[in-house]
Amino acid sequence: MLRNIHLSFTLLLLSLTIIGCEGIEKAPSEHTVKLTKPSPSDWLVFSVDNIQIRFTVLREKIDFTLWNKTQGPVAIIWDETIFRDPEGATHWVINSKEDRDTVPTKTAQATTTHPHIDPAVVPAGSSYSDYFKPFPSGFQEIPIYPFKYAEGSRMQLSLPLEINGQIKVYTFGFEVME
Repeated sequence: MLRNIHLSFTLLLLSLTIIGCEGIEKAPSEHTVKLTKPSPSDWLVFSVDNIQIRFTVLREKIDFTLWNKTQGPVAIIWDETIFRDPEGATHWVINSKEDRDTVPTKTAQATTTHPHIDPAVVPAGSSYSDYFKPFPSGFQEIPIYPFKYAEGSRMQLSLPLEINGQIKVYTFGFEVME
């Protein structure tokens, strides 16, 4: 019996080699994304006196780590964070906590109201890692950039931070290069 399985597998491989692999769909390749503003970076890193932030842009979300370089707390104001997709549409965002806590229990109708998200406070000298995801999410995934737009796609993230009692809105621009 083992010999028959081996023979069947060998014949299958031989058939695929002879007739080709047409019809077998392969996964889309990863794309290279660069930061275009506030200052260009091929490494997706932005750094000033009070913060440093590193992004990883994936198809369904943007991972990030924010380092607080100040002597006081820095707060991410989630309720005012906006993502603009390649078509120019703007979306509220959700983070990992909101995504994990609400998506499993929401109905498709409930995803039309933006949930309140408490600010994330990053203590002095520490870092915070999370992700941004366009809202609504869960039952109705919104890709960061649809593959039909891949190369040349431009996205923007407006990220308000409270630093030393002052609100500073950082606008990050991203472009898919290849």
